[in-house]
Amino acid sequence: MFVLVLSMAYEYTTKEAKYVDIRKVRELKFHKDRNTNGRAQAAGPQMRVQKVDYQPDVITCKSESVFGRSPRWQCKASEAGVDITEYTIECEGRDGDSDNFVLEGSCSILYDAVFSDNQKYQKYTESPKYQKYDSYFSNYRNFFDNGVYRRNKNLSPINVNDISVLVFEKDEKTESKKGEFYPQMMAKSGNQFEPDQIVCRNLGSDGQMPVWKCRAHLDYPLQFKEAHVSCEGWSGPGDNMIVPGSCLVEYLVEKVYTKPMGASSIFWFIVTMIIILIIINKCKKWCNCQDIKTYPGPVVHHVHHYPEKPKQKKEDSDDKEKRQTAIAKTSTR
Repeated sequence: MFVLVLSMAYEYTTKEAKYVDIRKVRELKFHKDRNTNGRAQAAGPQMRVQKVDYQPDVITCKSESVFGRSPRWQCKASEAGVDITEYTIECEGRDGDSDNFVLEGSCSILYDAVFSDNQKYQKYTESPKYQKYDSYFSNYRNFFDNGVYRRNKNLSPINVNDISVLVFEKDEKTESKKGEFYPQMMAKSGNQFEPDQIVCRNLGSDGQMPVWKCRAHLDYPLQFKEAHVSCEGWSGPGDNMIVPGSCLVEYLVEKVYTKPMGASSIFWFIVTMIIILIIINKCKKWCNCQDIKTYPGPVVHHVHHYPEKPKQKKEDSDDKEKRQTAIAKTSTR
């Protein structure tokens, strides 16, 4: 469900579906036991929980971003005594996952939760899985707000493997215990675009350090080629316990030089070719009717060899996912 401001200015409608500019959406509501809409991808639940097996009746997310920029959401559960934590919102884009025009009703929320009223939610708080998460999160929330680092003078170590999501922002600096401050986002040599924000979600450990799936809002023909997350070890390089806010992402974005041909492009290409063939046929008939004298002479055949152009194919969902995301490993410095 979308609640829109000046909705007519920010809608894009086709015969099959309606798309809205997610940057202009002020509020999203996610309902328990309801599914998303889907065209390019299958419909699924609006709520997807991670570690804590809890679903409120409704989660309401309000955008706090400035118009024209990627939205930042503040999400709350409909029940009192619950905090929605470490959440990301995913929607189906018109031309890919990073398209700001999204299919109405396609958004879902991936989240966790902690409880301030342990007695009311006793059946959740007594599980060992929740107690482990709550112990970690009580430290995490001192430094992070849904992956965004909040400055705190009282630094204490945090296990990098326990962090579910990290948000890196352009023009922001890292934290440091030893006085070495870096930009949160560092472009590698050959980079062709600087996004405003990169969000990396923890996919699990490679045995020592977490592996991240990093995503940025990239318009075609940009492609996320490489990413690497580096954090300051509390005791030095190789330490899993890190300085909160010290992580940075090194990244490389390049251009894709062969754009896939969509269905609408193919249609207009065929129409254009038919028109050209009709014109050529008319010209031939007109020429045959004229009294044109011909003169014998040498016949020269000009043969031009052009390199064959690769055939363009429609980009499928797997190709889009590869173009718009990058898998990043972690190191500590």
